[in-house]
Amino acid sequence: MEATEFARVSQKNPHILNDEELKDYYGSIFLCCDSNRDGIISINELKTFIEIHEEFELPDEVMRTIYEKYDKNMDEKLDLEEFVEMINSPTFSVTFQKFSNRILKFVVVPTINRKTTKLCRTITKTGSYDAEMKWRKSAVGLIIISLLQIILYYVNNFLKRENDHDVGDIYEKLSFNPCLRYQIYRYFTYMFVHSGESHLFANVILQLVLGISLELVHTWRIPCLYFAGVIGGALFHSVIDRTPLVGGSAGAYSFYTAHVAVVILNWREMSHPAVRLILFTIIIVIDAICAQMTSSNNVSYWSHFGGAVIGLLFGVNILRNLRVTQLETYIWYISLTVLGITIFTLIILDCVLQLPMTIYCS
Repeated sequence: MEATEFARVSQKNPHILNDEELKDYYGSIFLCCDSNRDGIISINELKTFIEIHEEFELPDEVMRTIYEKYDKNMDEKLDLEEFVEMINSPTFSVTFQKFSNRILKFVVVPTINRKTTKLCRTITKTGSYDAEMKWRKSAVGLIIISLLQIILYYVNNFLKRENDHDVGDIYEKLSFNPCLRYQIYRYFTYMFVHSGESHLFANVILQLVLGISLELVHTWRIPCLYFAGVIGGALFHSVIDRTPLVGGSAGAYSFYTAHVAVVILNWREMSHPAVRLILFTIIIVIDAICAQMTSSNNVSYWSHFGGAVIGLLFGVNILRNLRVTQLETYIWYISLTVLGITIFTLIILDCVLQLPMTIYCS
């Protein structure tokens, strides 16, 4: 580094560059980052350097935010002064802990004129979650599930007419029946059969409307969450209602609370997270009120409830968290514990409770 350049930085940052060893130390770090040795650090050079130390791939939105914050002359490059200011920033050190620990472990910054501690926001671009919403080849799980449900419904109808069967062979083989709970596959396969066209397409539309936006960000995790909601819905229904069950509504309802889980995990990365949280809370409450007012023997509200519970708890554990905080880590462990206790309790109750003496078990 040029002596004049170090002097200029030292004048503007006297509490940081206050001796020759410290100047040389920062200069050596700057040179390591400046791979082409042109005296400035480009966005790609900084991104590569940080990724090596942090051991994960940085989203482009984060890098753009760094430059917006520390690139004072807006030339999309960092000179030495801007670089020193950046790596000594509390915000930067909180965001890139591994990188900062390696750089600053030998540097002691005096607490001159130090005021009370301030809370600082990590380098996270508001709206970076929305930027992650893009089409991926793996984001077709819900479409495949929906197509299978539609195909199996019409194939079952055809076989029902051909064989003069009351409900159809596919319906009979795949539907959930608590009296046949030893056939464990039924806790899962009932999602593929429906009682009618209105039942089928209501579920398909709901799961696509609620789920596609999630799948664009979380990809394969969303079909997994859907299946978990289906199984959870069957467990709740089997323990409490104990009547036959068909349809994928438990999986669809898991997406209601999955949206809430996403807001919890990515609060800082979302634009208007409070609005999203309030919106989906209102939708869930309205749906619950409507369910109470228009109760029907043909609708399994307990499977809906079970799907929603699993959607929230399992969603917190499986969905993407773009930037993990300490609080979110605690929430993750709490959700995992509650999920495990809930599933274990339901399985035990389902095994020990006596089967109902109804026509279904005759």
